[in-house]
Amino acid sequence: MLSPIPHLGERYQGKSKIFRMSSQILVNSKGLTPYSSPREGKHVVLDPDLLNKVVLFVSGTKSTLKRKKILTHIRNGERKGFHKRPTCSSRKNWYELERREVWPILHPMIHNERQAVLLNKYSAQVDHNLFEIKPKNDEDTYGILCFFLSTVGMLLKEFGGRTNLGQGALKTEGIDIEKFLVPKEFSDKDRDTFKKFLVKNSSMEIKSIFDEVGASSNEVSLGNIKPARRELDKIIMGDMLDLTEEEQLEVYRAVVDLVRSRIDKAKSVKKRGKFKEGVDIEHVSRVIMDKLGKGLYRKFYDEKVLSQKNLKEVKLFSPAKELIIDNSLFGWRIVAGKDFIQCSNEEEARYLKVWLDVGLSEEVKVPTDEKYLKHILPELEKLQAKISRIISEHIESIASQKLQNQIMHHLQRKLFE
Repeated sequence: MLSPIPHLGERYQGKSKIFRMSSQILVNSKGLTPYSSPREGKHVVLDPDLLNKVVLFVSGTKSTLKRKKILTHIRNGERKGFHKRPTCSSRKNWYELERREVWPILHPMIHNERQAVLLNKYSAQVDHNLFEIKPKNDEDTYGILCFFLSTVGMLLKEFGGRTNLGQGALKTEGIDIEKFLVPKEFSDKDRDTFKKFLVKNSSMEIKSIFDEVGASSNEVSLGNIKPARRELDKIIMGDMLDLTEEEQLEVYRAVVDLVRSRIDKAKSVKKRGKFKEGVDIEHVSRVIMDKLGKGLYRKFYDEKVLSQKNLKEVKLFSPAKELIIDNSLFGWRIVAGKDFIQCSNEEEARYLKVWLDVGLSEEVKVPTDEKYLKHILPELEKLQAKISRIISEHIESIASQKLQNQIMHHLQRKLFE
């Protein structure tokens, strides 16, 4: 019997005991640890020797790291502006990553032609493009992994994923994975069978479904299917689901048809988006805006600022250089090159800097009640950090830092409209 994933465990604190989704890089307690993204998952068992990146975990303030060589790396990162990036700047120590338990099954967010679900046997760390899954019962790890790897698992993913990314890619968010069906329980015999399969096929390369099936949908035959794929599917479709060979052939044909259909459809659609350096800016912006919702800054401004009676108007500018909050003989100021705004106090300077960062260049209202401004400022800065983090998570794979900054600025501004 199949059931959605959450049914395998009780829910607590908004998360399921059967699995957790990770959207940040994870780190071990100390030292270097392998780091993986979906494209590096070539085999069923993730091999750390094939990974070309590592994550260095650093703990402590810069003052406590004075005599350590790692401080050189931190300062080098600051010279390159890493500490100013939204995700980094939102941390207490910009270079310090969150410590969390590594979970055993890795499920990519974006899929093309491969069923790249991986066993994280050696506790490699992952980026936000991989979701982590942990069974309530550790003994079910191999069973759930093998079910996701199977052609039936791929079929369910095709039905439950999102096909609005362009280039034929399929996207599965955490809320989509939660709805995927998996076996409600595994017998001891099932667990032993899956364990033996993975031991035997740990180095099995995950290839395109067209390569693994060995044919187009009209030419599928059980004899052309790659041996490891067929061995796994016989266990899932034959032994567990009791499908006949003809019914199994229909599953193969359906998966091939669905994958080919979304890829061919993407090729046939004329691209009308605005592209920069190979990136569809309009599409990326639309996906992120759907995630954030509209008018977050505008809602704050209307409810928390314009609702007040005692307001003053301050004219902003378009900064050509980096914004700096400065406290000198002239008092508190926001400075960007030769441009500056004189401020009454530190809170006003921080308040105005948020709106300058958002991209406002016209007039903005400021509460004249200092206590009230101090009261609402943390909420505004927290909102800015949250928005910046979410945008950053979606654009950090873009190679050009300049293009990342352009997208960030564009979206921040749209959230005030």
